[in-house]
Amino acid sequence: AAISQTSFVQGYPIEYTLLPILVWSAFRFRLQETSLLTLLITIIAIWGTTKGAGSFNRQSTMESLVLLESFIGVFSLTSLLLSAAIRENWWAEFRLKQANETLEERVEVRTLELQDALEELTITQAQVIQSEKMSSLGQLVAGVAHEINNPVNFIYGNISYLQEYTEDLLKLV
Repeated sequence: AAISQTSFVQGYPIEYTLLPILVWSAFRFRLQETSLLTLLITIIAIWGTTKGAGSFNRQSTMESLVLLESFIGVFSLTSLLLSAAIRENWWAEFRLKQANETLEERVEVRTLELQDALEELTITQAQVIQSEKMSSLGQLVAGVAHEINNPVNFIYGNISYLQEYTEDLLKLV
């Protein structure tokens, strides 16, 4: 407001120093505040130019207002487009943060599910190993029993012959 007052009412040619202020407002404030600042500068500029002050003052009021209109149009368009682009960038960043948080939550849930599945697989693996051990032990015991049964069956099957032969020998003696 002070620069607009100095430039357009008091007649000092410093109206281009408004550009950094408008750019700053586009970065600092929302679109509504930047629009309000642009409107305030426009009102002061039109009022001062119609009173005959400022660097856009010409002999014809219409010529002065056309020059002022082009100046205000360029500054307004620049600041409002910049503000809108910054706002869109802010929204995109905000949505990206939300998506990132959602993704992190989903990853955490999925990690917990995978940890549960890993624990379940570890338990199942231990059970399978125990089952394999028992199966191997059973096969070993069956092999030992088979090795013991063969000589025992041989002896048992030949006891009757042994008894016969022993009786024959005893008769001979």
